[in-house]
Amino acid sequence: MKWNWPFIDLFGFQENSTHIWFEAPVDKKYIFPLVLRPIASQWLWSPRSIFGYYRSLQKRHNVYAAAPSFDETCLQQRYSHRYESTTQKFLAVNCSQLHNIYPYIRRTCNETKYFEYLMINEKTPMYSLNTDEDAYAHL
Repeated sequence: MKWNWPFIDLFGFQENSTHIWFEAPVDKKYIFPLVLRPIASQWLWSPRSIFGYYRSLQKRHNVYAAAPSFDETCLQQRYSHRYESTTQKFLAVNCSQLHNIYPYIRRTCNETKYFEYLMINEKTPMYSLNTDEDAYAHL
């Protein structure tokens, strides 16, 4: 079957009283309450703590052993929807190498707030999202 690219995958999941899992168990405190974030021209519900969510996946896949920040190390997943094929391993690159190619999120925090900016190139913010500080940002 041929798909348009890019697109968003939606998967079902399992859960118990404390965790949700598809690929890896993720503590519900990282997911709820959901937060609205922009994707293209729409605002969609997303996990409360992106940091906590990705840290859970990192533990499962052991992919950030050398560079523990997902803001610094970008990974190409093992499956390419663009080419409809699978690779045997994750490919890693320094995220800053992609900033002039793809939109990216720049994050800053102060004592009480967390600021997220969708950036086009190094200078142009497309949107900003201000929320309470992510308690799990320093896991």
